[in-house]
Amino acid sequence: METELCHLQQLTDSHIQAIQTLESAQQKKNLSYKLDPKAFEKNSPHYQHFLYFEKTELKGYLSASTFDGVEIEASILTNNNQEIAIILINALVNYAKEQEIKRILFISDRKDPIIPDLIKKYAGAFSFTEYRLNFDPANFNQVDYSPLVLHSASQEDRKLLYRLDHEGFTPQDKLIYEQKKIEALEIEGNYIAYLDNEIVGKIKLDHFQGIIGIYGVVIVSEWQGQGLGRALLNQGIQLAIDQPFQKLYLEVDSQNARALKLYLSAGFYQEAIFDYYELDL
Repeated sequence: METELCHLQQLTDSHIQAIQTLESAQQKKNLSYKLDPKAFEKNSPHYQHFLYFEKTELKGYLSASTFDGVEIEASILTNNNQEIAIILINALVNYAKEQEIKRILFISDRKDPIIPDLIKKYAGAFSFTEYRLNFDPANFNQVDYSPLVLHSASQEDRKLLYRLDHEGFTPQDKLIYEQKKIEALEIEGNYIAYLDNEIVGKIKLDHFQGIIGIYGVVIVSEWQGQGLGRALLNQGIQLAIDQPFQKLYLEVDSQNARALKLYLSAGFYQEAIFDYYELDL
């Protein structure tokens, strides 16, 4: 049988349609995939695409993203074919080694019948678990906090966004500002939250063809515990639903019980459980 493995940085419209068709078929089997909608945009330098065809039909797809040149996140989509998954994984590993990538994080729906066990053979080391949550407008519990104001971030806010992204993870006096990572930050979709002209947090909304993802909901440590997280999330949701959308989602670490409780109370529900496995190169 005639087969072809393609490695592309940009996808054509026909490629995107083929990927969405394959994903839709797997979703009917109650499987989910962490495919960043922005990967399908034109001129997206942070993404690599590996496509496996039998004749002209797409049978497997691997999406790989890196924003710092150090770590790649990868999701594998097949029609439950282990051999095709192995071909895609090997292609990614070879590419990563050529680019001197340090590690790959493979992401899989816990319910997938082949990918988790296959990834364990390659990566071995479990890293963490993440919940994918979808928004149900019927359960939107709106909370008004009118003094909180959101402003779109600009290019001049790169260093500020980098600092806010590390809020709660790295003490500010020990934070190392890595210029390469700062320059790689995506500014579009970021909003900085102000309260009485003081910066109190940030939120990011990614848009693609009616699909909106909420990322990076951050409240500065000294402002936490005052209901601002809920207010910030509320305003992010409002920004999303003020325009036509098919789906609004976010993701949260399974260990972050406080954030999970907040998101569920705001109208989100669990769609999938994604497990991450780490492969050091």
